[in-house]
Amino acid sequence: MRFGRNTGELPENILETMFRRLEAAGLAWARPSAPSTGIDASGRRFFKRAAGPDFQGVLQGGRALVFDVKSTRQRAWTWPEGAGRRAGTRARQVADLSMAGRLGALAGIVIFFLAEAPFEVTWVPWQGLPRLLRGTFTPEKILGGAAGPHVSWRWPGMSDEAFLTGIREVDRVLAYRYIREVCDPVEATS
Repeated sequence: MRFGRNTGELPENILETMFRRLEAAGLAWARPSAPSTGIDASGRRFFKRAAGPDFQGVLQGGRALVFDVKSTRQRAWTWPEGAGRRAGTRARQVADLSMAGRLGALAGIVIFFLAEAPFEVTWVPWQGLPRLLRGTFTPEKILGGAAGPHVSWRWPGMSDEAFLTGIREVDRVLAYRYIREVCDPVEATS
């Protein structure tokens, strides 16, 4: 499969199309976030500042959804820091996704490994972001638990409903783990 210069276009288009179908079914609504851009003196578009997460929306029932889309043409992925006007993008995205998650949103990143079809697609919730800042990841390394709780699919073949079910299941497991940690009775000491 051939790509243009921006490998992020295909995954973002896949997810935007998927959310349009989920919207038509009344299950979710999500739209891409528009980055702040300008036009320089030579007529080229440029980013004015570090970008936030790529998509924001809401799930049926009112739960907010915030996520970023990452992709690589390689078998391994490292979260780039960004340079120039995009410097600080990674830090801003982590901060935005973490804040959204702490406030109750279903937040995380979707990574597309585009080296070979069918593509490996992985959702890592916001709680796993600190792990992703350190190191290089392959689908196998993520499946082995290096990024913490996650859910993976293959595309083509990933249905819209499977995507929603998968990210909700990871969220349920993480929420249950947190509730157990906070609410488990502690032995009284005398």
